[in-house]
Amino acid sequence: MKNKTRIEWLDGLKGIACILIFIHHFFLAFYPAIHYGNNVPSKLNGIDNLLSTSPLSVILNGNFLVALFCIISGIVISVQIMSIKDKQKISEVIFKRYFRLMLPLFPIGILVYLMLKFNLFNNVEVANYTNSPWLAQYYNNSISFMETLKLIFIDTWFYGSDILSNAYWMLSQLFYGTFLSIILSMISWKYNKHTWLIYLTLAIFLIDGNTLAVSFILGTLIAWLYKNKLIISNRYIGFVSLIIGIFLGGYPSSVIPNNIYSFLNFETYVTWHIVGAFLTIYGIWNCQLLQKILSLNIFQKLGSISYSLYLIHIPLLFSITTFIFIKIINIGYFYSTLITFILSIVILIIISYFYNKYIEKISLFIQNKVLNYFTN
Repeated sequence: MKNKTRIEWLDGLKGIACILIFIHHFFLAFYPAIHYGNNVPSKLNGIDNLLSTSPLSVILNGNFLVALFCIISGIVISVQIMSIKDKQKISEVIFKRYFRLMLPLFPIGILVYLMLKFNLFNNVEVANYTNSPWLAQYYNNSISFMETLKLIFIDTWFYGSDILSNAYWMLSQLFYGTFLSIILSMISWKYNKHTWLIYLTLAIFLIDGNTLAVSFILGTLIAWLYKNKLIISNRYIGFVSLIIGIFLGGYPSSVIPNNIYSFLNFETYVTWHIVGAFLTIYGIWNCQLLQKILSLNIFQKLGSISYSLYLIHIPLLFSITTFIFIKIINIGYFYSTLITFILSIVILIIISYFYNKYIEKISLFIQNKVLNYFTN
């Protein structure tokens, strides 16, 4: 039965955002000047230094991609809540959320514990070649089994710990943010006429707080406009919105720009990335061609494995990717990173596919068993 609340092209965009987050981290590890600018040695004869403040780096800008992912999550959960007919089902949605996110993380957490115990991460050694300060600062100390369990069940979600993976800082934002979208969506059940004013006001008040919570509020705003058929449909406005959104998404995260972006230096990169992500999604909403492309089966498949991909990609990057690089570094830096990149993408997608097919499905089964235990 087809899910009537599903917006297919958003799934495709979510999948692309997740694979680009891996690519962002790959370049952060092997071509860090794209992120840090002149603060680290160039690996591309200065081209990477130029890219650090170029709008072209938007597809490698991890913070923008995270904002994009969070807005999409806000839209998806908000459309679901706004479409619920039986209001009692909201408790089921809330109850399931923790288990839906936590259970697939459990095997990764245990794996990271074992890999740390047996020194299977190669990131510190590879950082000596790449000069990436980011690559060298993680997975340096082993953790106890009890600490691992605490990280899996509590710290990652409630305190934003990034010990299991430095990308997991976003998971607590995702956890809290989806609950924020659920609460804001519930307001529209009774006060629907001008609810958008509440969402917009909250977003404006919080936009200076450097918090991704704004992304979820904006996601709920878009969902409300979509459900009430109030999204302005104009391809010219959409095109301009898309261009501006992509431009803002390229605002650098770790260097202060002195080029075309310098007139935006009065705000933080977090603000510009959130606004850019919002305008990008609005722009795509007004472009049928992009929606059709994102709805293609290949991007739908990518979207379906996006969570597995996100969970897996840092442990894989710091172990398998770095291992491959070490083994072939003698052929030269550029070619070794190119081959490593291609092999890593293929391996990541294959592992994510099977992780989604088996581990996420098993997690769903356990989640339903837990729910039944509390309801029967």
